[in-house]
Amino acid sequence: MGTTLNRMLRYGVIAVVRMQTQRDAAQAIEAIVRGGISVVEVTWTTPNASALLQEAAQTPNVIAGAGTILTLEDVEVAAAAGAAFVASPMLDTRIIERTAQHGLVSMAGGGTPTEILAAWRAGADLVKIFPMLPDPVKHITTLRGPFPDIRFAPSGGITDRTAGPLLQAGAAILNVGSWLTHNPDGSVSSPAVITERAQALMKSVRGE
Repeated sequence: MGTTLNRMLRYGVIAVVRMQTQRDAAQAIEAIVRGGISVVEVTWTTPNASALLQEAAQTPNVIAGAGTILTLEDVEVAAAAGAAFVASPMLDTRIIERTAQHGLVSMAGGGTPTEILAAWRAGADLVKIFPMLPDPVKHITTLRGPFPDIRFAPSGGITDRTAGPLLQAGAAILNVGSWLTHNPDGSVSSPAVITERAQALMKSVRGE
């Protein structure tokens, strides 16, 4: 688990794939990887998510994980499909414990200081800051004060413009979803556009 976590932190970005169809999700994952992002989260609300996860997990140099995990059964299915990490939008200590039992990286959600600290104390490797406030950089900067040692993984308001400042503000890794995969009107972006955004995002992460 430690090696996987260290690799994830080194990459700095988790591409979150949430689609209405399996085909759109598969195309998005291919486009994301082509754009240079190596950590991919398949949300459990996507049709046939476990099959998509299994395929992504077998892709060379890709760290694939399961997102929107809400139950212990979800953890079991994700682990069987080859997940390297398990992410939840909320705090459930049972999910953190079960994820650890499988030797997988755990990311639990927290929206308040109480939830954030509880997730960290329960053993979460990363704490997904969700929901984010309108000014994501200020949000992370404010939380970093009382929680200097917690690995924050903000989710929301992340673009190629905010990625670098968020990491500088103290985020450990960034969850990037709709900006990467969808157009402003909510429609799915073309694979070419997704690849371009992924490339721009990684340049921001690298400080280029």
